[in-house]
Amino acid sequence: KKSRGVVGGEKVSSKEETFAQPRAVTLTAEVISTFVGGRDLAVKSDYQQFYVAGYADEANYSEWVGAKVKVEGMIVGITCAYAKTFFADCVPEIMASSIIKVE
Repeated sequence: KKSRGVVGGEKVSSKEETFAQPRAVTLTAEVISTFVGGRDLAVKSDYQQFYVAGYADEANYSEWVGAKVKVEGMIVGITCAYAKTFFADCVPEIMASSIIKVE
């Protein structure tokens, strides 16, 4: 049995994929880790974990672990990049257009 996630009320498969039509998303979540030298984030909302690709090359979110953030962007697919290592499974990938602290 494949594990399932929920994105915007829709169930998605746990295999890696790129969506033909990315979906706009705005969410508030807690930063649980950073990747790629602090440029990308792992965030956890009340119902789901997400991989967030940072929108600015010079940004470094390493000090934001534990902070609440508001992320705006597009869900572009499902990534398995950190499945079975950091995340328990594959997670939705967000290409961020904005990441701000809310606390």
